[in-house]
Amino acid sequence: MKFLSIILILGLSFSSFGSDLKIYAASNFFVVLDKIKKEYQSEYPNRKITIIYGSSGKGYHQIINGAPYDIFLSADVNYLKILKEKGFGVGEIKEFLSGKLSLWTRKDLGIKITGINSLLNPKIEKIAVANPETAPYGKAAVECLKKKKIYNLVKSKLVKGDSVSKTAQLVQVGAADVGIIAYSIILGTNMKNTGVFKLIDQNCYSPIKHGYLILNKKNYDRSIHFLKYLLSDKSKMIFVKYGYEVF
Repeated sequence: MKFLSIILILGLSFSSFGSDLKIYAASNFFVVLDKIKKEYQSEYPNRKITIIYGSSGKGYHQIINGAPYDIFLSADVNYLKILKEKGFGVGEIKEFLSGKLSLWTRKDLGIKITGINSLLNPKIEKIAVANPETAPYGKAAVECLKKKKIYNLVKSKLVKGDSVSKTAQLVQVGAADVGIIAYSIILGTNMKNTGVFKLIDQNCYSPIKHGYLILNKKNYDRSIHFLKYLLSDKSKMIFVKYGYEVF
């Protein structure tokens, strides 16, 4: 089985980044950003980029504790607003897309999923969600469960991943039977072939709005150059291909 590969910040020396543009990005971005980064650097080979992936909440805490990122790509614009209020950031916050939630389970489990109420199936013993305290997709998942009035019925079955990518991995390795994860991860990995998935009605949760904030004045011009590429029609097509809604 092919597992998701997530770059962890723990133990990583920032001095090893050299003069690279340093980006912290919510983990749901990893498929799309890796593709955009590859195309960007093929066009601009002298503009190197290092991207660290993790939950938006973890990125926020690293930034307020001094992590020297140039750009923060968050799956929750509220983290960006709080950073601005605390005096972090250069320029304005830009919202540019929103993500979607999906149910996913491995084919070999034989579990039928038709919607959020499928989680009431007694065959389902563990349900993976991202930590709602730090991961916007986890927060949206819990919101949906409560809105559909099934949260209290399934909360004892919930297992939490540090990020939405880690949550997807929990279901892949058998630590959970079903996961509520980012649709973009399913479309961007072999999960679309090895599992069964069902988009969750977007009326079930508040929009998962993604945005960015430039953090470092020193690398401002380099950040603007990459972000213009990120917002280009070429990049937007990639985002749409992997299930995002662009603004």
